[in-house]
Amino acid sequence: MASRSATPRAVLACLGGVPWQAALLAAIAEPDSGLHVVRRCRDAVELVAAARAGVARIALLADTDLPVDLIADLDQAGIIRVDVSAHLPGPQPGVEGVDPAALTRLIGHLRDTARGGDDGDGWSDANLAALRAGHPARRRPGRATGAAHGHAPGSAPGSAPSSVPGGPAANPVSASDSRSADATAAPDIGGNALPATEAPAASPRVIVVWGTPGAPGVSTIALHLADEAARRGCRSLLIDADVDGGILGHRMALLEESAGLSAACATAEQADLKPMHLADIVRELRPGIGLLTGIPHAQRWAEWRPYALTAVWQAARAGAEVTVIDCGHVLPDDDPLYDTAPTRSTAFTSACAAATDIVIVGSADPIGMVRLVEALARLDLDADLRRTVVLNRCRRTAFRGVSTADLVAVLTRTCPAAHVVWLPEDRCACERAIIRGVTLAQAAPRSGLRRRLRGLTADLLAGAG
Repeated sequence: MASRSATPRAVLACLGGVPWQAALLAAIAEPDSGLHVVRRCRDAVELVAAARAGVARIALLADTDLPVDLIADLDQAGIIRVDVSAHLPGPQPGVEGVDPAALTRLIGHLRDTARGGDDGDGWSDANLAALRAGHPARRRPGRATGAAHGHAPGSAPGSAPSSVPGGPAANPVSASDSRSADATAAPDIGGNALPATEAPAASPRVIVVWGTPGAPGVSTIALHLADEAARRGCRSLLIDADVDGGILGHRMALLEESAGLSAACATAEQADLKPMHLADIVRELRPGIGLLTGIPHAQRWAEWRPYALTAVWQAARAGAEVTVIDCGHVLPDDDPLYDTAPTRSTAFTSACAAATDIVIVGSADPIGMVRLVEALARLDLDADLRRTVVLNRCRRTAFRGVSTADLVAVLTRTCPAAHVVWLPEDRCACERAIIRGVTLAQAAPRSGLRRRLRGLTADLLAGAG
C-alpha cells in the first residue's frame, strides 16, 4: 500500500503526449486546486516505480489500457487510477484548446477523490481484494464516463478464494454465466487428471516442495507425493516450477515436451485462466494425475510473471484436490520489491503465498545438515503455512555413531513448528523407475523408500505437522 507519508493531494501523472496535458497540469498547479503533481512519469513502468515508493495515492492516466500485470502492481500499491481522457475528450472541430467547464469538473472530481469521496475511475477495492486472492478481474478498464468500474465483491485480501460450488466468486460474472461456461468446458484430460469443473467441497491442498542447494531428490519427492495422492483417490496436479530447468517431463518419458507452465502463464496474461484452460495444457501421466511441465532451459524463468503465476496456482487449486509444486533449490531474494518484476525466486515466493503446506528437503549428510539448518533460519514463511522437513537419502555411512532419530531431534529443536521425517536411500529402485519412465509404485512397489513416501503423503493429506 502507499506510504503514510503520501498526502491525499499528491498526484502522479502519466499523460504521454496528449494535447491537453499542459492545460491540465496548469490547472492542477493553481493554489485553489487542492492538488499537487509530485511526479510526471514517462511510461507505465516508471509510474509503477513511483507508486511503489508511496509518494501519491492518485494516478492520472491518458490511457487505462495497461498490461494486466502493471494494473495489478498499481492496485497493490493502493493507487486510485483516473482516466483523464474520459473527462477531457480530444479537440473538437471549431473548438480551440480544452473546454474550461470540463476541466473544472475534472479538477473537482480529483479533489473529491483525494478526500476519499470517490473511488476514481480505476478498479474498486473489491477488485483489489480479488487480485490479492488470486482471482483477478481480467477485463481491462475502458474509457470511463466518470463513474467507477464496479465489480462484485471478492474474498478478503490474502485469503484463498472459495472453491466450493456456490461460494463467493471473485470474478465479476454471475452464477448463471459460470454454469454456462462449465457446460461448454472441454472434457477432462485423461479421465480426471484436471477436470474443467471446480474441486469438491473438501479443502484442496497446495504443497510446495523445495530443497536446499545441493539437496538431491526434490523432483522425485514432488513426483511421488502427487502420485501417491492420486492413488489415494485425489485428483492431483504436479507443476514443475524449477527455475534451473524442469526435468519432470523427461523423468516421465514425455519426449515431446513443451514449457507447460510458461504456456499457462501466457494464457493468464491474455484472459481469465480457468481450470478448463489449464486442462488443455496439462499432460496426463495416468488417470487421476496430470503434469504441467517446466521450462527446458534455465534462462526462460523470466517468462513467469508474478501476476500470471498467481492465476495459475488458483486455477490449479480450483481444478485439482492436490496440487504439488516443484520449486527446485532457488533461495528467496532479499529484495522486498520482488513482485515489481520477476526474479529467480518469484515462482517459489508466489507458490508459498498460495500453498497450504511446504516440504523442505535436505540431504542427510554433514554438509546437507548445515545447509538445512541455515535455510530454516533464513526462510521467512507465513505462520499458517504447515512445514514438513524431509531428511532425504538417509544412510548409515553418512554419520558415524549418529542415528536418524538424533538428526530428527536436532531439526525439531531448530524448527519446532515443523514435522520432521526421513527417507531412506534406495538408488536401485529410483534408477529402475527412471529407466522405465514410471513411478516407484510401478517399478518398485515394495521399496522402503516408496513406503515412506506413501506415509509422508498420508501425513500431508491428514494435516500432520
